[in-house]
Amino acid sequence: MDHVHELIKGDSSKAGSAVGAIVAGKIKTAENTHRLLLKLKKTKEADAYKLKAKDVYPYSTYFEGAKMTVE
Repeated sequence: MDHVHELIKGDSSKAGSAVGAIVAGKIKTAENTHRLLLKLKKTKEADAYKLKAKDVYPYSTYFEGAKMTVE
């Protein structure tokens, strides 16, 4: 996932590959990649990325996961 983040920084046309690179355990990289997509104005890719990240990180407040308000 770190490699894809760096790839997108170097070539924004590779933004579509970000969604397939999401893996559990790399929450900070995932958040930074999402912010990068937004900064590059890749809203379609950013929306798809956030949707998948919600499933991968259900406790994330950043991605608004289903279990973010566990009581």
